[in-house]
Amino acid sequence: MLKISKIKRLLEKREEDKQTRLIWVLVAVAMAGVLCLYLAQVKHNLQKMKNASLPNLSGISEKMDELNWNNETVENWKEHALTTYENDEENINYWKNAGDQYLSAEENERDKDEFLSLEFAGIEADEENIQIRLKYNQLYKDIPVLDENLVVIFDPAAGEFTGTENNLVQNLDIAIDPEISLREAKRLAADAIPEDRYEFSDGNLAIAKYKDTFYLVWDMFFENTDSAAQTAENTARYEILIGAKNRTVVSVQKTEAEE
Repeated sequence: MLKISKIKRLLEKREEDKQTRLIWVLVAVAMAGVLCLYLAQVKHNLQKMKNASLPNLSGISEKMDELNWNNETVENWKEHALTTYENDEENINYWKNAGDQYLSAEENERDKDEFLSLEFAGIEADEENIQIRLKYNQLYKDIPVLDENLVVIFDPAAGEFTGTENNLVQNLDIAIDPEISLREAKRLAADAIPEDRYEFSDGNLAIAKYKDTFYLVWDMFFENTDSAAQTAENTARYEILIGAKNRTVVSVQKTEAEE
């Protein structure tokens, strides 16, 4: 009887050992699976970095030479930058392409918003911070979003892009079919101008922020047509925003006319 009990205990112990080994095998398999997934993700990320479309900045040093750039002398920086970059179509296209490539390689949340796009708006020379700033305006379903933009910053001293600044609005949800025509909006805008001698010059649909909410508006400009009164005051123009859905006068602003 004693032998039978002993044998029974041995069999039970062997069964426990088998179960323990099985558990360890399962744990090892699970850990190996996790490790394989991790390594696959690392490989994917490395391949993504390798294939990323990085900006083609060949020729940057030559561009800096055109600006007569050196770290000690910056007195003429703004003058040179404006002349070389802002007023030369070839250089504007060069920087636009470089900025576009930088944005395409940059990881961002913009790609998740199918209706958000950017439109290159020009180059600014920042004299105080000694930067080249490439400005992009925000579009929503190809309609401008007023006062919302992104700036790509290039540091001439470092010879590289250093980042972006933006106040883009994500995930807008606005119907873009106007309920009033441009003709009716022009009439409403003309009634809102507090002066005579201003006539309509241009107008387009836009998205504008009004009391913390974004609306579809007609963005219109009215120019002074009195040639006998062309003073600094009278060469200004009016920009007027009219709600394209509710006919509301959203904004009336007097600004300097473009030369």
